[in-house]
Amino acid sequence: MYAWSNTYRTPPRAKQDRSSSYVKLNAKSNGGSIWAWIETPSSTNVGTAVVNVGVGQQRFITQNVYENGYRQALLGVSDANSDLAAAKVSGVWSSDSV
Repeated sequence: MYAWSNTYRTPPRAKQDRSSSYVKLNAKSNGGSIWAWIETPSSTNVGTAVVNVGVGQQRFITQNVYENGYRQALLGVSDANSDLAAAKVSGVWSSDSV
């Protein structure tokens, strides 16, 4: 869906409602921030927002996965400042939020 180099995608998770998705970046070894978005397993465009998340920040990501009939979503991330492959990144995400 997004053609940024050094993109990482998580395994899919169940999407159970129309709520936004959630992401929090706990740490990133080379500093800076990440870009994050939501995809379906088939990379279908679901009107996702692309958000920039810095270390210690959390964001809600609007998307229309559930509304478009999909029941799984995955998180896509790319490094906003440098090579994500060279970074150690930790954080949490949820396909659904409150």
